[in-house]
Amino acid sequence: MDAESLLHVYFPDTAPKRPAMASILRYGPEGATPRIVVVLKRYGLRQTFFIPRWCVETYPDAVDLILQEVTRSPIMGTCTRRTTN
Repeated sequence: MDAESLLHVYFPDTAPKRPAMASILRYGPEGATPRIVVVLKRYGLRQTFFIPRWCVETYPDAVDLILQEVTRSPIMGTCTRRTTN
């Protein structure tokens, strides 16, 4: 679940001015994640998710859903990486 990460990587200066592209990429945490959780729960499957920290901060409801319903272990870590142009 990395939502619109690529938008910010490829267009760091203009990402906030690209709402149409952001809305398409935002589908992951807002639309797909709940559907994936339903399927995993229906079949009794547990899963590990790797989620960028900024997505955790931006989409806390999606992360809470994952943690409560289907994650193997609610262990979180943080990793930072600086990108330069």
